[in-house]
Amino acid sequence: MYSQNETISILQAVEKLTFPAGASYLCKELNYSQATIGRILLECERDGLLEKVSNKGRTITAKGREVLKSYHEKEKLLTTANNLIQQVGNATKHDLLEILEVRKLLEVKTCEEACKHATDEEISELKGILFDYLRARINNDLGNEQDLKLHLKIAELSKNTTILHILTLILTSDNSYTTFALVSSSMDVDPAEWHSDIVAAIEKRNPEEAGESMYRHLVLLEEGIKGAKEI
Repeated sequence: MYSQNETISILQAVEKLTFPAGASYLCKELNYSQATIGRILLECERDGLLEKVSNKGRTITAKGREVLKSYHEKEKLLTTANNLIQQVGNATKHDLLEILEVRKLLEVKTCEEACKHATDEEISELKGILFDYLRARINNDLGNEQDLKLHLKIAELSKNTTILHILTLILTSDNSYTTFALVSSSMDVDPAEWHSDIVAAIEKRNPEEAGESMYRHLVLLEEGIKGAKEI
């Protein structure tokens, strides 16, 4: 089994050609050994990413192009996340609002996907984290650590490792999530209700309701950021 980078390099090299790519050409283009190229080509062919054209070489398949498209989209998301992370250390109100816009896109999806993919055991774990959060709030604790665990657990249950990675980077960098927790705890509405509604919808496995609950939560947090005198 070869690394994703090696496979992607070969798919990219083959895709840009207007003729079938042979092993010798790819060896020179990528500076890989003949044995390595041969084995990766066979693996890609087996997985349906490349197809052989008689004895002329291989061309990329529709599935191969989809793999490349997915790879490039993930890379773009990670670049966006890293750019946001650079802002968090001295985040302004504008920076936090931009981060919330990204969170809306990602976390509505994680809620919807968690409804489809989470096991009953995993949902029980999520409810346990919610219980810890509610207990912290009752004890007049900020509950920021439990709040963070809740959001990341939902991302984990979505089974989308790319989104989980991005959210982890955004929310844990320089303890940025504490800022969001401070703002939400200072608002007139009770943030505990937001989380309870989200978890209840996931437990019911209702993607639409779960996504709407998360979106509503983030919009209310956005209003709190806008209304805050100091961040």
